[in-house]
Amino acid sequence: MKSKSIVAVMLVATTMLSAQTITTVKPSYEVGEQVVIDFKQVPIGSNLYLYQNYSLVPNVVCKENITQTDDKLVSSVLESGIYEAVSEFNSEKANSAQFVVKQPNQTSNDALKIFLATDIHVMAKSLVINQGSAYNNAMASNRKLLGQSEDVFFQIIDTILSQKPDIVLLPGDLTKDGEKISHEVVVKGLNMLKQNGITVLVIPGNHDYRSTSSVAYDGEQTIVTPTITESEFKEIYKDFGYDDSFAVQDTSSLSYYCDAFPSLRIIGIDATRDRENQVKQLGDASNKTFSDGLMRPNTLQFVLDAADQAADSGRNCIVMMHHQMLQHFTNQEKIFSSATIQQGDSIARLFAKHNIHIVFTGHMHINNISKIYNREQGLDSLVEISTGSTIEYPGCFRTITINPQRNLINISTQLIKNTALNENYIKYAQDELASHTEVLWGPMSNMIWANLKNLRNNNSLGAVPPFSTFFDLLINNQSTYSPMAYEYLKEPVKLTMLTASEANENYKKTEIITNMLSEQTLAFCKDVMTSNGFPTPQIQVVQNLLKSTTNKMYEDYLKSLLKDCTYCKTEDENTTNDLFVDLHIKTPSITSNNVVEQKKEDDNNYYDILGRKYTSRPTKQGIYLHNGEKIYIK
Repeated sequence: MKSKSIVAVMLVATTMLSAQTITTVKPSYEVGEQVVIDFKQVPIGSNLYLYQNYSLVPNVVCKENITQTDDKLVSSVLESGIYEAVSEFNSEKANSAQFVVKQPNQTSNDALKIFLATDIHVMAKSLVINQGSAYNNAMASNRKLLGQSEDVFFQIIDTILSQKPDIVLLPGDLTKDGEKISHEVVVKGLNMLKQNGITVLVIPGNHDYRSTSSVAYDGEQTIVTPTITESEFKEIYKDFGYDDSFAVQDTSSLSYYCDAFPSLRIIGIDATRDRENQVKQLGDASNKTFSDGLMRPNTLQFVLDAADQAADSGRNCIVMMHHQMLQHFTNQEKIFSSATIQQGDSIARLFAKHNIHIVFTGHMHINNISKIYNREQGLDSLVEISTGSTIEYPGCFRTITINPQRNLINISTQLIKNTALNENYIKYAQDELASHTEVLWGPMSNMIWANLKNLRNNNSLGAVPPFSTFFDLLINNQSTYSPMAYEYLKEPVKLTMLTASEANENYKKTEIITNMLSEQTLAFCKDVMTSNGFPTPQIQVVQNLLKSTTNKMYEDYLKSLLKDCTYCKTEDENTTNDLFVDLHIKTPSITSNNVVEQKKEDDNNYYDILGRKYTSRPTKQGIYLHNGEKIYIK
């Protein structure tokens, strides 16, 4: 038992730490602008650090061993980024303040300003008829902050109205689970933007129609509430991408394209499988939801034709779609198989050949930029910018500026700092995500057991006791030992999840986390062997083998979650700044090289820009050659 004097000292120290404050004059600054950080009632001997882009290493400015309780830290040389001023006392984080430094607004009237937010997952407040166990249990098992989603959404609407962008992009998962009443809340907010002259474009995500989870909550009861159909989605969002007079619609999906600006074509791709969802009634065993993505052949051709036509007229293309095409961390396809569209990598490489170089996605709730190169055309690349959800830590949105020459895109990331319900939304979101480490543990556990089976079957030592005995014990009792392993690994799993959510993992000392994973794995294995009566010499033998394999095991599927490497050890390795970056793009020239100009025989046939032959006049919109002359069919 602690003595009274020790308890008193602890209470005083706790009071001192809770009383201190760290503030900045405003939440965001421009590059070159003076940043003043005020700290008050900080204990003597504290350290004040400034972190950039969530880096674990103090960056740019720090003040150690503070000798006065109230002081200021001034800096005017900060680069663009997300910053956190942190005070530490006795190596413990005591208080902090976050702010953003962004590039100065040097845009001319000809520059394009785009606002992008994704996975807003609005759940109408009216869906909670009476809060009780049904609602509480649903929220406890979900890492998304659905209870705050409506307030977060209208905070975003206010932010957009204050920033006045030219266009707003919302790449899917507009609602919790396609509830009609939630869509009505979304449209209410979007109409506020429309009334202020701001163009909004949306596409569906895998949570937006024909959902098997469209429910309301009434005390202990979960009640089925109407979801919407594919045609209803198009009608509800008619003013936000689905008006035939504004955008050209794909007949095979909810995809479309529009020339929102003379020099820029925006293509919204619906690659969801919502229409395939099997919806009968709540809890029906035959219900089935498809959360992965699929680009149907007709839709793919629609997109390629749209991109080729844009190139022929000298326009750049920007694509938004919900699912990712590219892998954003090593072995993503094994851990989260539903993250990407089927054959996404191949489709991305095809896009790069057809004037599509910038793709915005969501779905995975991560801020990450991945890229590939078209090997046939040298450095002709495709860059996929995946953006995190607004209702999951760190709670962010992107602002995108395209220069007047249309050859430079600046991407800046900003945080949602507060809502009507929460003055410190960032901290709240961080704590909530940290409490849901089991979200990552499920797929991690499966990978760990798969590696154990691989060691057992494919390592020459795996067939030799005591290795084989130990491996068989774990493999045959996964349901027993997986929860036990979680207790050992939940701290490094939590740190992994937070680190990956923050992005720019390559800026951080993440080897601390990987070492912790290995050490805790060994401790778990030792405990299992000890409790099952393995003699000490055998435990040591198994430990030695595991030491040589655990680092490699975690490296295989956590490397880019912690080190920001997508296509590891290849020319496609990705270490792009995930939060603040300038992307250079090549504007296509209006030349005859963009179409098949070679003269065909005078056979009255038609040829599209891919050289395909039509024996009669095409009905599909596009550019064609007829007897050697270029014609346009609208």
